[in-house]
Amino acid sequence: MSARRGAGGGLRRGSRQGLRRGLGVALALTLGMPLALGACSSDRAETEFLRAALPSFGQPRLPKVSERFTRAAAHRGLTYMVAVENRENALGIFVEETPGARATASFISQDDVGIALRNGFLVGTRGLGDDLLAADESRVAPLVLARRPGVVDHFYTVLGPDAQAVRRATRCVLRAAPPEVVDLGPEKVPADVMTEDCNGTGLSFQNAYWIERGTTRIVQSRQWGGPVNGSLALRETPWP
Repeated sequence: MSARRGAGGGLRRGSRQGLRRGLGVALALTLGMPLALGACSSDRAETEFLRAALPSFGQPRLPKVSERFTRAAAHRGLTYMVAVENRENALGIFVEETPGARATASFISQDDVGIALRNGFLVGTRGLGDDLLAADESRVAPLVLARRPGVVDHFYTVLGPDAQAVRRATRCVLRAAPPEVVDLGPEKVPADVMTEDCNGTGLSFQNAYWIERGTTRIVQSRQWGGPVNGSLALRETPWP
């Protein structure tokens, strides 16, 4: 499962299959679960889209979405389907809280789990447990968005065993993988693919990014979310 393609690198088979399985199942279930959201919106398609959020992160289905999630959804900003690969049934819809308000965007799930993205790069999680406190993508982002191979440092801050913040350094190798088409439902997006193989003390993982051809829009990704949660798979989920 961990074998790689040829000398040029590329996405590990296990990583590629895991990402497609997690995101594919999440998206399929979302589109196939039209449940009413109640009085939060008069647009039937929109309410079905929102209420299709899966039982979030292994918890029983909530009787209603949180007020914070409902307020965020009213903005109709950027929306992601997110799967946490090390947690069973950890799938959910995340909506942007304050579209365009700042460079680092916060996203919220129906039960107030949060993720933070900067230009599509994961820089934090909140409410998952064993959260990623911060990530410094400043060395990685320029190469990924320019589709350039290279070797960079990627720094992460996580909780240590004594509940103190610990900064973990990884050395990462960026490579271009074969382009793909990402199916977002309403649109199929031709995408360039960059992989990022990272190693540090006691750490080894692979990130991957699908960037829309000709732009810097990351439409799909697999990004490390900490030693316990492992990777998060993210895919843009357009509004109906």
